[in-house]
Amino acid sequence: PLDIVKQPSFRQLVEGPNTKVMTRKTLTKTMRTRIMACLADIKSICTTADIWTAHNKSFFGMTCHWIDPTFLQRVSAALACTKHTFDVIASLIDDVHTSFSLGDKVVRTVSDNGSNFAKAFKEYGFQKEEDEETAEVDQKFGLISDVIDQPFQLLKHQHCTAHTLNLLATCDIYKYLSCTSISAVYHSSIAKCSALWNRANNANRKLIVLCVTRWNSFYNTIESIISIKHLSIVCNEMGVAKFKMHEITFFKEYCKVLKPLAMALDILQGENKYLVPTLLKLMDHLQHSKADLKVATSLPDAIITSTHKQFALLLDGTEGKPSQEAMLTAVTLPMFKLWWLLEDKYKHAKMAVHEEARKISSEAGTTLPLQQQESAVVCTVSSYDNFFYYHQPAPQAVDVIADELNKFLYDSNISLACVSKYPNVREVFLKYNATIPLSAPVERLLSLDTRVFAPRWKRLSDERVEELILLRYNKDFL
Repeated sequence: PLDIVKQPSFRQLVEGPNTKVMTRKTLTKTMRTRIMACLADIKSICTTADIWTAHNKSFFGMTCHWIDPTFLQRVSAALACTKHTFDVIASLIDDVHTSFSLGDKVVRTVSDNGSNFAKAFKEYGFQKEEDEETAEVDQKFGLISDVIDQPFQLLKHQHCTAHTLNLLATCDIYKYLSCTSISAVYHSSIAKCSALWNRANNANRKLIVLCVTRWNSFYNTIESIISIKHLSIVCNEMGVAKFKMHEITFFKEYCKVLKPLAMALDILQGENKYLVPTLLKLMDHLQHSKADLKVATSLPDAIITSTHKQFALLLDGTEGKPSQEAMLTAVTLPMFKLWWLLEDKYKHAKMAVHEEARKISSEAGTTLPLQQQESAVVCTVSSYDNFFYYHQPAPQAVDVIADELNKFLYDSNISLACVSKYPNVREVFLKYNATIPLSAPVERLLSLDTRVFAPRWKRLSDERVEELILLRYNKDFL
């Protein structure tokens, strides 16, 4: 409790060795000052935003993420967790960005697929709104149209990849399975699973619990059911209908096809994972899962089609090429470089990194000069040799950035530390790998302390609640 630090006994305990107790205001100010000092030298920052509501209270949270230029590790900080009074979301985002002097440093703002965020960035951002089918209906915060003239403009918006894949697995796949020839076997199989789940609530040995908001739990539950050695006996003992052979076959094929998607979701839950290579490898695994299918023969193609639709701009770019940002992000990662691209796109990817590195160097005023290749051999020239004089070609110029890029691409070291050896590639890496693929960090902001919405916390002011949450999240800056 906060009042402990003000009690005389606590102050005497701490001040005994001739020290002083730091006040709450000083602690909060120190945290904010240190965060702003770190952000001052960072050129590319990603922010995440989300909204929570409970007990008639609504909070708007925002975190920021960047790559440490020295250690090349991702650093995170919480910027705000303020009470949200159903105002325009766009103005809240802009206010937080402005208060920390982020300005044009923000390369992306990541949120879930709620229509409230999509609408905010549609009206005040540079991007067009994505397909409406990817957004969930959320009218509660859709008040953007109340304010039409604002002195700000938001930067690029990105939907949470994990949320998008979760919607793909639940909505798109369900829609496909409900409208095809395997609809009957799908619904009958799910009905029997539901009966098992309901009966298992009273059993000594529990099945994996189904979470309605996480598709992974549904997949894990199906996988656990078909792994039961004597499933027919279990169904008889629990008094539910037994699974038929074609239903078991369907579930086995369902798990075989959907396993790569479940793994991709697990991978992308981490803040330090890689979006584009994960998506490309996902579709590669889906292609290979077509072999030996008897019931769900067209399911892999349906998932591939939905994935292409949801991530069209990211994967396809223009003229059949991956998007420029996707290439710059992945090619500058030592673990991936060019291997994830088709050979006919190697040249385009190298050119994209080269041009971006030269652009960053020019903007910073540190463009590296071209080095001249000079002969190391010194010869003595006699007067007769002038008789045989011919015009000498000019010394060949070496593009320092191109030479550095080639060395990086052929470097066998796949650790992030090797990027430090290539300063121009490093600058591209810092700029394009700042963006994280998901909004989970801001979702964890309030989950750090489950007492945030507890009744006794209602006595605290909104400012005090924000201080407590930010201090706990940003403890590394204290």
